[in-house]
Amino acid sequence: MSKTVFRRVDITNLDSRDYEAINHVVNNSKNSSVFHTVEWNSLLIRRFRLPHITLLACVNGAVTGIYTFHRLQGGTYNSPAIHLQSAYGGPISLEDDPDTLMQLLQEAERVAPIAYFQLWTPPLVQELPVEQIGYAVEEMYTPIMRLDGSEEERFSRLHKDKRYKIRRAQKLGVTVEEAQKEDLPTYHNLVAETLIPAGVTPVPLDFLQAVLTELGPLGKARFFLAKFEQNVVSGTIILYHRDTAYGWDIGWRREFANLSPNDLLTWEVTERACKDGCKNFDLLRIEPDRLPGIAKWKATFGGDIVKCYLLRKATKGYRLIHPLKVLLTNPARVVRKIRSVFVRSAQS
Repeated sequence: MSKTVFRRVDITNLDSRDYEAINHVVNNSKNSSVFHTVEWNSLLIRRFRLPHITLLACVNGAVTGIYTFHRLQGGTYNSPAIHLQSAYGGPISLEDDPDTLMQLLQEAERVAPIAYFQLWTPPLVQELPVEQIGYAVEEMYTPIMRLDGSEEERFSRLHKDKRYKIRRAQKLGVTVEEAQKEDLPTYHNLVAETLIPAGVTPVPLDFLQAVLTELGPLGKARFFLAKFEQNVVSGTIILYHRDTAYGWDIGWRREFANLSPNDLLTWEVTERACKDGCKNFDLLRIEPDRLPGIAKWKATFGGDIVKCYLLRKATKGYRLIHPLKVLLTNPARVVRKIRSVFVRSAQS
């Protein structure tokens, strides 16, 4: 049996051979997503100067797997860069080979022995025996709309309230059009109005511009706006990978919420994705407990609710070193924790 060897590469500065080899893995893994592509990760890393590690698994010189993860403060390593609106990460391999995936996870621990790993997997990923190597597994969910069948069949899968809102928006004159980079400042302001009241910082405008500039010509990103009487009332940036479209970024003006522009916008975008040959539209996760309103809004598009996973592990080195680091850098926190333990013990 051929031995798997590992190499570390800079995904922002690949030679043509490694670039083609990584693309071959990304394009031939059922579990890969747009967030696993060279173009997406390279753009993120360059724009935000993200410390990162990319590992390649190789057999007889051929790349069979890839794993990119990002180093944050305090010894935490995330895959993907979830704080920058990357939804899915973790290792991927040719034919989704479980042995290669497990070996990449273990190689990551060898490269970063003092680490707290957090991985958000893509949907439909096969369950790996990661508990055996110390990972905690939490189920998560994402709605995926199937784009097969006729337009009438696709529309019938929507919740009846969603169908009513879409028809009403159309009758009231809301329209959807593909937008250009020149429209991004208006869209970014609209997204800020949506997110900032909820305590969420939108990604920078220049990053959105880079997404359209670099990924747009590759067919991996498109930008759409919904308008009503010359007012921009809603907008979205959609990402694409193989036969799947991803509802990546969205914003709207709350004063036009009664028009349901997001419902019409999402429906129109899925229809265009279908005409372009996409088979699925991923609405990028729901959190019913934390964000019930958004979860309900996504679920009423009639998609299949599919499992994905959050994997977490603190290495032995991290469990040993991290408490000492906290003690040296934040002794007050340690004192508070000890006091709380004594209080709970006294109360019990």
